[in-house]
Amino acid sequence: MLDEITSEVAKTPNGIWKESILALYKNWRLVLVLGGGVACVNVATTFLTVDLVGKVLQWLAEVAIIYVGCGWVLSGMSGKPDVSGVGYIQRRDFCVRVVILYFLAAMPNQFFLLLYTGSFDWSYPLLAYNSRAIASAFIRWSSIWLVGALLITWLPAALRLDDDTGILHALQRGWKTIGYVVVQFLIGPTVLIVVKELCGVIFADVAIEALVASGGVGDGMYRLISVSALFAMFGVVFKLWWAMMVGIVAARAYIIARQDINLE
Repeated sequence: MLDEITSEVAKTPNGIWKESILALYKNWRLVLVLGGGVACVNVATTFLTVDLVGKVLQWLAEVAIIYVGCGWVLSGMSGKPDVSGVGYIQRRDFCVRVVILYFLAAMPNQFFLLLYTGSFDWSYPLLAYNSRAIASAFIRWSSIWLVGALLITWLPAALRLDDDTGILHALQRGWKTIGYVVVQFLIGPTVLIVVKELCGVIFADVAIEALVASGGVGDGMYRLISVSALFAMFGVVFKLWWAMMVGIVAARAYIIARQDINLE
């Protein structure tokens, strides 16, 4: 099946934005369940110092959407992820590979923070102005781009039973599609993250001003919880959208690399 849709997918006129929106729409039930569940947990734990449960659930939701994005492309954008012939082992390998890539991308920055501050820091504020934050952000994003550009095809390969799925083969494919992946990441997920952060800053100021103006413990607390719910859902939707883009780019790059290798 993969060989039949390779040319169609590789040459499809849909851009990453249009295709990701279409994929989210076609899988809206799953997106609604995941997004709503994570948002509810985030609101419930808004006032906790450590929100470990919310972070874990959000990460699992992102992995699920990346999986859907890969399946969306591998199935020829038919509206449903291609899960035919994909068993527990393939799904498990997919999740394990996401974890490995996540740590490969995160560890250079964590080692920098360990040398600089003596401790790890898994919080990543985008808008920061001190030298440590700027250097940390540079290392972090450089690592994400490098790992993503070279190894992202390792994820969709886990769902195929008829191809080489080792990390060295992923690296071989990565060298062939590095230009494609970098451009797609630049115009898709990167822009989405920047838009999310800017919207968060703008709407946060508006929400704070509204809460201050409203006053009162009861009424003000009700508004605070309502605003927290809206912000939680807003943030989750953007992150799931980001995950869908990543899954689509990963599967597209995998198919394009496979086509190039078959032509050699």
